[in-house]
Amino acid sequence: MEYLIETMKFSKEFILHPISTSSIVPSSKNLSCAIVSVSNIKEAKAIIELGCGTGAVTEAIVKNADKNSNIFSFDTNSAFIKIIREKYPQVRAINDSAENMKQYMNEYSVEYADTVISSLPWATFSIRLQIRLINTINCILNDNGEFVTYAYLHTKLFSSHKRFVKILHKKFKTVTFFSVVWTNLPPAFIIKCKKD
Repeated sequence: MEYLIETMKFSKEFILHPISTSSIVPSSKNLSCAIVSVSNIKEAKAIIELGCGTGAVTEAIVKNADKNSNIFSFDTNSAFIKIIREKYPQVRAINDSAENMKQYMNEYSVEYADTVISSLPWATFSIRLQIRLINTINCILNDNGEFVTYAYLHTKLFSSHKRFVKILHKKFKTVTFFSVVWTNLPPAFIIKCKKD
């Protein structure tokens, strides 16, 4: 029942903000679990989530992270941030662009992040925004840090997705693609990038 309510809230935001929301339903539990399983969440002291939505991935992060971890969740949608603040008071839910994440890390005396997990719709972004965000992510990660994101299968055909992948290869030492999670709607595949 809770998932149905969350899906309805998410779908409403998709109708109101289709570009920034990018999907009509939240990420599935299978995709959320897969994202956490390929990351170093359990060891991470500082975790940044970008594009938290109604909290499908946030839930998996909170369940698997150390209770003393600093967890930040960013979203430009204030309705989503309100949901995260109510459901996960231990998460610093911030209603602002991911471009400003360093400012908030400084505010809470967090120098570097160990893990950045993104649900942002990269294929809808301009090349300038893609580069700015990836530069910011690269800057705030520690030397052994990781960046984990996902893309919908159909976006592989988009020139904006191909451009995004090229940027990742330029900015990170290793870029790994994982199998498609077919049980997500739409099907999605995970991308993991390491600085070192």
